[in-house]
Amino acid sequence: MAVDVFISFDNEDAAAVDGFRSISSNPNHKLHFNDNSLKEPVTDAAGRPIRALPDDPKSEPVKQEIEKMMQDSTRLIVLVGKDTHSSEWVKWEIEKFHGMKAAEGEQNGARRILVMRLKGEESASLPPELETKACKTIGWDPDEVHRWLEETV
Repeated sequence: MAVDVFISFDNEDAAAVDGFRSISSNPNHKLHFNDNSLKEPVTDAAGRPIRALPDDPKSEPVKQEIEKMMQDSTRLIVLVGKDTHSSEWVKWEIEKFHGMKAAEGEQNGARRILVMRLKGEESASLPPELETKACKTIGWDPDEVHRWLEETV
């Protein structure tokens, strides 16, 4: 049975993230999950993408959309590239997901968060929020992600 996952990543890594997503849709690979993360930008009334940072009130529609998707997710995968450590949105998503699981009574929400560095980014810095909020950090290893998703949390 596929697990419901929210993927957090820096927008600069969108192409690499699409590659990761495509592994899950490959019937010849054992990694499968339901991807509940944003695939298209949230837009304003004029149809323009909302590019505000999380602390800007203009970002509220984006945050609401992400929160709905996280409600339906049991796991968070943070894909780390070169600049992920400085992404305000990734930091916000980590804090929000961890807080939501704690509010649901999850005593150790960190067990529901996995960090995987993207291909070629083995030495990329992690967002500091992950020091206490993630169960583990791995290099590029979709098979390890599969094993983690199969674990009972």
